[in-house]
Amino acid sequence: MKPVRLAPEAVSELAEAAAWYESREPGASRFIEEVEQVLPTIGARRRSFARLFALVFTELDAEVRILAIAHAKRRPGYWLYRVRH
Repeated sequence: MKPVRLAPEAVSELAEAAAWYESREPGASRFIEEVEQVLPTIGARRRSFARLFALVFTELDAEVRILAIAHAKRRPGYWLYRVRH
C-alpha cells in the first residue's frame, strides 16, 4: 500500500467543501471523516475507483497524490492542469 497525500490545493478544497456543508447544515466534520476514511482505501485499492470520482488522485512512484477534492457537477476538469505528463 502506498501512502496517500493531499496536494496543497486539495487541502484548501477540502476546507472549502467542509465550510460549505457546515453553512447549510451543522456536521461538516462528518464530511471530513468520510474523506479521511476513504484515503487509505485509495492507497490500497486505487484501481477500483471510478475515473470520475470527486476525489481526484494520481499514482506516483512513491505515493498516491490527491490532486483535487472536486465537486462532481461544478467546473468539470478545472484541476486538469495539475496533472503532469
